[in-house]
Amino acid sequence: MRSAYLRFLPLFLWLLSPCIWGAVGGRANGYALQYDGQVGVHSFGSKGLAVDRHGLLFEDWEQNKAWSFRIAVRGTLSALEADELVIRDLYVQYKSGKFLVRAGNQQVIWGETFGAYYADIVNPKDYRQFGLLDLEYQRIPVPILNIKYIGSRSALQLIWIPKPSFNKLPGLSNDFFPSGLAGPDQAIVIGEEQSPELSLENSEAGLRLSQQVGTFDLSAFVFNGYDRMPNYRASILQMEPLTLRLDPVHDRMTSFGLTGTADLSEILLRWETVYTPKRGSGWETTWVLGADYTRLGPWNAAMQLSEIRQNTKSRELMLSVHGSGPTWGQQTLEATMGYVISDQGTLIQLKYVAPVSKRIELGMGADLLGGPGRSQLGQYSHGSRIFVLMRAFMGR
Repeated sequence: MRSAYLRFLPLFLWLLSPCIWGAVGGRANGYALQYDGQVGVHSFGSKGLAVDRHGLLFEDWEQNKAWSFRIAVRGTLSALEADELVIRDLYVQYKSGKFLVRAGNQQVIWGETFGAYYADIVNPKDYRQFGLLDLEYQRIPVPILNIKYIGSRSALQLIWIPKPSFNKLPGLSNDFFPSGLAGPDQAIVIGEEQSPELSLENSEAGLRLSQQVGTFDLSAFVFNGYDRMPNYRASILQMEPLTLRLDPVHDRMTSFGLTGTADLSEILLRWETVYTPKRGSGWETTWVLGADYTRLGPWNAAMQLSEIRQNTKSRELMLSVHGSGPTWGQQTLEATMGYVISDQGTLIQLKYVAPVSKRIELGMGADLLGGPGRSQLGQYSHGSRIFVLMRAFMGR
């Protein structure tokens, strides 16, 4: 019964919000309704559907000078995955002078580079489509207490997460389920995710300090919490045929990070690095160095080199390039290409979008994975797809 009440709590808050904000002198600021749909077929191997997703996002926000309230609910219908109705944002924010306090479902972004996550370690991610969707849909908002002190050239941020949440991963029938989890003559059963109980001991916390020095924006952070990715513990369910049970386990760990940007006139440099002293069987370091060329008018061009290194061994060394900009009128082209130097895997993402009115966009694109069969990208080449998309907006 308690869980049923909790499911309807966001609806009650939304219905009562005009009364609440009227009492504190608030005013309605607006709402938005957005539809996005994507339908695609496999470009290699299987000729069946590769993606068939339709999402509807409703957002409402109200505010006055000090207080603000935001709610965002997203429903998704999919022919290949379970349908969902989830709360995206649901928070109350108070701002006074240099202090800001935000409590509720939200996203905390400590680092973001095109096409991947490196220092963006706070929120769990949705990897059921292998990270091929837009970043805004991959990041999963969770309940967080977020406190900021914002000075003229520096900022201090403290976050507290009462209950850990974990990444959403591909299921057994998904194109991107990792085939390496089992051998060719083995069957596997994936155990249910066991989330830690709600307690102070299981909560997570992080601290971030930012400082502007000339044209440099520098940040350092520390985050103590549970690994968003699981390790799997195997057990034998039966011998004939051999069937393994894989139970996901999330270890607690502490990560330290440095991020920064430097405006060098024509070039904008970006860098991120995260060091985790104990992750899995040892330590892990992740770093990325990128450069954006800013003298191409409305076009954006960027290049980055990244690496994931575990116990002195490079697990992934990747070179990526990205470009986006207008072609004719308001039509836009976006392209991202990645090459994993360490195992020759490749990823090419193309997207072309054309507005047909002020509120409707149509487009097409492709996500192409290639490389040797044992490479990190090549093993999922059967998941490559070409697709069409549609977006529609309304609001005030």
